[in-house]
Amino acid sequence: MRKVVEVVDQKRIAVLEQIFGHMGYQGKEADVRARVMYYHQVGYYAMGVRESQSERRALIPFYKKVLTGHDG
Repeated sequence: MRKVVEVVDQKRIAVLEQIFGHMGYQGKEADVRARVMYYHQVGYYAMGVRESQSERRALIPFYKKVLTGHDG
């Protein structure tokens, strides 16, 4: 089971890395940004973070800027 989870995690990170590639990030920078974004999301669930929809939506612009380096 652990191997399946690792394979799925790697596929998800690869997709995020492609997205960062389309945003102009390449190589290690795209890879690390993808990992940080993915681990951030997994951590949210693993830690049981509880926020209302409105609280989470209010943070989206800040997460976007921190995780992608882009405003708006």
